[in-house]
Amino acid sequence: MKKFVSIILIVVLITSLTACGGNKEQNVNGANSTSVEEDSTTVKVDEGLLQTKVTLPATFFKETSEDQIKAGAEEAGYKSYKINPDGSVTYTMSKSKHKEILDEFSIGIQESIDDLLNENKETKVESFSDIKYNDDYSEFNIYIDSETHNVFNNLYALAFYIQGAYYQIFKGISPEDVNVVVNFIDNVSGDVMDSGSYRDWIDNLNENNPADNSREVPLDETQTLIKNLELNETVEIGELMEITLTNSEWVESIIPSNTSGFYTYYEDEEGEKFFVIHGILKNIGSKDINIQWMNKSEITINEKYNFSANMELESNDGTDFYASAKPLQTLNLIIYASISDEAYEIYESIDVNMKILSEEENINSFYDDNYKHETLKIRFVK
Repeated sequence: MKKFVSIILIVVLITSLTACGGNKEQNVNGANSTSVEEDSTTVKVDEGLLQTKVTLPATFFKETSEDQIKAGAEEAGYKSYKINPDGSVTYTMSKSKHKEILDEFSIGIQESIDDLLNENKETKVESFSDIKYNDDYSEFNIYIDSETHNVFNNLYALAFYIQGAYYQIFKGISPEDVNVVVNFIDNVSGDVMDSGSYRDWIDNLNENNPADNSREVPLDETQTLIKNLELNETVEIGELMEITLTNSEWVESIIPSNTSGFYTYYEDEEGEKFFVIHGILKNIGSKDINIQWMNKSEITINEKYNFSANMELESNDGTDFYASAKPLQTLNLIIYASISDEAYEIYESIDVNMKILSEEENINSFYDDNYKHETLKIRFVK
């Protein structure tokens, strides 16, 4: 999980360049000068005799003040910056600075790869044996040990999407032409086990975050259903799934049902215990369901102390909890929260609240309160 957090921090760091307002060009020392308005809908790299202008698109710039842009330009050593009417920003720098930045991007990518492969570093991913890439960072081939690889390791593709795309954009490739493909390749057979691309990722983000801000419209009361349930009672969520909860328990670790060979499990932190609810989930829809991302769950002890909870599916072979349910497939379900020992010792009641997306059009989305959803509630008393 620490490794996954590191990836998210990389993504946040790289995408945190932001901008707002204004149509002027400023030297980073504060002097203003007029400039010709540019078409800033695409990335531009305009190389003069002694300097280079790089225009980054407005999608890179959100929610930050001009002062922050100015400070960033000063720190980076740019000659000036210009905020264009559409929110994009044009930076002017020397050719040597432009080359220096591209070189720094390359070094950063190589260091990231070393972090993932180096046996002496905490960030090493055990299943990765080698990572190869081409000159413009438009393709990364990650060679894996299929026996130790799991689906969470595929999330490392996000870091390479962002790093490769940022390098290409700063080099002057139009945003419409930027793409980074990441392949996960079996290091024995040479077969491509999984593959994804920056372009597909961006298209999916745009699809789930439309420009019309429709997600900001609150739900009508009729768009959410609240169902109170008991153990061994089967309930439907929209036309997507059936859920049946069977029993609960307190444990120090959550073990899958098949421990005969290699398996993964969750071990709690010192001073905490897991409260776990077991059940089954049947996919009655037409697409794969990954319940982990489709829900927002919470456990409340004694109607006062709140703990975030997770919902996950056990794989068909019973060795891990990373599964997605295929249409008409039934898999074991767990709902769990890590509870402090102090809360465990005083608990009298446990209220579980599970909000689950209920429409197929949002099935591949992270949970959002503004999407149609249903709420399941169940209470346990000591």
